[in-house]
Amino acid sequence: MKDNRIIIMDEPTSSLDNEVKTKIIKLIDEISKSKNILIITHDLDLLDNLDRIIILDKGNIIKNEIINKKTLPEIKKILGKK
Repeated sequence: MKDNRIIIMDEPTSSLDNEVKTKIIKLIDEISKSKNILIITHDLDLLDNLDRIIILDKGNIIKNEIINKKTLPEIKKILGKK
């Protein structure tokens, strides 16, 4: 595989048991130290590992935020309704 600076992952933790999911999340954390990663997911467990989130609803961007302690509760609230 070519050594790209950007990696795109579509539902990287979908249909995985908790043990494998935890390993994948740790791997994503490690890779993100040297690469930019774009993750497309419905998995709220990945939120703690992201720097920015873009939330789409019916093709429209409804939220484009940097994730931090201040924005995380609002983001989780929005996603909890989806």
